[in-house]
Amino acid sequence: IELQALIDNHFEGRKKEEEELLALKDRIEKRRTERADQQRIRAEKEKERQARLAEEKVKREEDDAKRRADDDMKKKKALSSMGATYSSYLAKADQKRGKKQTAREMKKKILAERRKPLNIDHMSEDKLSTLQGAALFGIENMESSTGGGLQSGQHCARKGALSKGE
Repeated sequence: IELQALIDNHFEGRKKEEEELLALKDRIEKRRTERADQQRIRAEKEKERQARLAEEKVKREEDDAKRRADDDMKKKKALSSMGATYSSYLAKADQKRGKKQTAREMKKKILAERRKPLNIDHMSEDKLSTLQGAALFGIENMESSTGGGLQSGQHCARKGALSKGE
């Protein structure tokens, strides 16, 4: 009877150990699947984050390219408008900086303002002679205001040459 009790105890202990072993295996398997799910979720989140970062980078690059293109267009516009009105552009730039103009810059500015385009292709001879007289009058006024740059003899020779149409 004692031997039978020992055998029964042994088998019951073994049964409990097998149950514990099965429970442990189940826990290990459950933990394995949970970790696999967590890793899969992490990988998906990381993939989404990488995709979002890539999209943001592309958007930033497009914005930078657009901004550069806008800046280039502004520069081109400024350069093209500067061709005809360079002196006024310089004057604006000087005003922005608050820099005082030198005497040379002031002379350039005044001369640029005085200068007018001369379109004589469509004019008749009468209009051209009238324009010539006005130009001579303007030259005489400038010479008189600056102190008479030409001598009187040179001035007369010049006036005669202009009236002859040379």
